[in-house]
Amino acid sequence: MRLFVAVDLPQEIRDELYKLQKSFSPNLAKIKWVSKKNLHLSLKFLGEVEVEDLKKIKDRLKSVNFEQFSANLSGFEISNNSKSLLCGISPMDKVVGLQQKVDEELLDLFDSDQKFSSHITLGRVKLVKKEKEFMDFLKNVNVWPFKFEIKQFRLMESKLTKDGPIYSIIEKFNK
Repeated sequence: MRLFVAVDLPQEIRDELYKLQKSFSPNLAKIKWVSKKNLHLSLKFLGEVEVEDLKKIKDRLKSVNFEQFSANLSGFEISNNSKSLLCGISPMDKVVGLQQKVDEELLDLFDSDQKFSSHITLGRVKLVKKEKEFMDFLKNVNVWPFKFEIKQFRLMESKLTKDGPIYSIIEKFNK
């Protein structure tokens, strides 16, 4: 099974991010968008996991202790390798703190994510057609700082298909 740990996003946040995706002109770049139902805040990608390891992973994640906190969308960016369009999340220290707690619980089972940054992947850039206009557009995109509560995280399964990934919830973990 292909697994990851993530924070689910409220519907109004997904709706806002979907509007943002739709605001991009296909004349500027070819982008494979993440579907609205799959938008999430990744905390840790686990990769391929044996079914017999699932109970151990769930038990470890149950012991993650964190305080519920408010977060908000904090801006729009392109990844360092220019392959992904991202929406930032703040406060960075609270999100990173939660990610580190997840990471610490799974440290001996999976690699540590030393380069974690809090973001939502909106899409993957396949081809930039008009670089200057595309970069100008990115600089001028306004993301409304919607607030939402982070009260839980989820262990998710990702099944890859020709039409894109299908996500399913394995288990929810509350504060």
